[in-house]
Amino acid sequence: MKILIDIPSTGWSTTKMWANILPKINQAENVDLSVLLGNDMDSIRLENLLINYGVKCRKRFISQNFRPARVQWFFEDLFSSVYSYSGKFDVFHSSTVRTPYFGKWKKCITIHDTIREIFPSEFGEANKYILKIRQNAVLRSDRILTVSEYSKKCILEIFNVSSEKIFVSYHGVNRIPIKSIYPNHQTNKTFSKYPFPYVLFVGNRSGYKNFNILPKALISNQDLKEVHLLIVGGGKLTEHENEYIKKLGLSGRYKHFIDIDEDVLHELYKNALVFVYPSKMEGFGLPILESQSFGCPVIASNTGPLPEVAGNGALYFDPDDYNQLSQLIETLLNSFKRKELVVFGYKNLEKFSWQNSADTIINMYLS
Repeated sequence: MKILIDIPSTGWSTTKMWANILPKINQAENVDLSVLLGNDMDSIRLENLLINYGVKCRKRFISQNFRPARVQWFFEDLFSSVYSYSGKFDVFHSSTVRTPYFGKWKKCITIHDTIREIFPSEFGEANKYILKIRQNAVLRSDRILTVSEYSKKCILEIFNVSSEKIFVSYHGVNRIPIKSIYPNHQTNKTFSKYPFPYVLFVGNRSGYKNFNILPKALISNQDLKEVHLLIVGGGKLTEHENEYIKKLGLSGRYKHFIDIDEDVLHELYKNALVFVYPSKMEGFGLPILESQSFGCPVIASNTGPLPEVAGNGALYFDPDDYNQLSQLIETLLNSFKRKELVVFGYKNLEKFSWQNSADTIINMYLS
């Protein structure tokens, strides 16, 4: 079975996903796998990881910075169609929703989440065009890959497709050493000297990610006055974010790492009082598993797929209630409660493995 997986672009979590899954698909019996990759820094990082595992990679022909975007997409998708056709592939799998214009191969797309459909105002005017692309792709595709039962439920409700068309492939815990894409990144060892206890936040912060509730929770409880906030990723703090944190009175109690190596992130998990995931919507929530795997307790919002992913290994709160979040953080100052939650987290990890993820995807190709 000849398979072409098209990954136009990738990010921190999706790099971990494909870097762990694709080598396992490549090792499967009777599978001939090729991967098309973009030209951005994250894609270059993913390519280097895949080559180490013997995965055949090829660059997309057009610059990632070509504008306007819809013209870029047209030529990229035309190229992928020609390449797929000439390569006589049996399966074309897009890591997004963009599929070839012609060909008789099985067309699979990936929908990690339906955030664009549920929070359209957070994505600007161009989102109207992207939503049409997503709708058409769902209709044209033979199979849809998603990453949680919650996301599958949303896809069924929004796109009104057959349940048999959708395959759920959970994530696992990343074990591949991924390096920062920045030449002068923040990988110094100041984390080892950072005051304990600290609350850890990882990822993007805007909109539905609901970051602002976390500093508000920390400042609202006098019992947390010695607790610091560590922020990882998500780009530079904006002027508005810095002003918001300082206005709350957290100056001197927070630190931001723009981008760090994976081993540094692991140390941050190991030494944190708690990892907080306040997002109002996700497709999966990979940082939850990472946190649990390094013995870090998890507090997550009670919405979307987060309870499905974290299971009994997390405490949950209403994502609009900063007082409730504050009380849960205070609870984990008790070492017994914290250790108990860590044990539940380790137990929860037994449900997830990248091999199961790869097997699900292969079954999707064969179905």
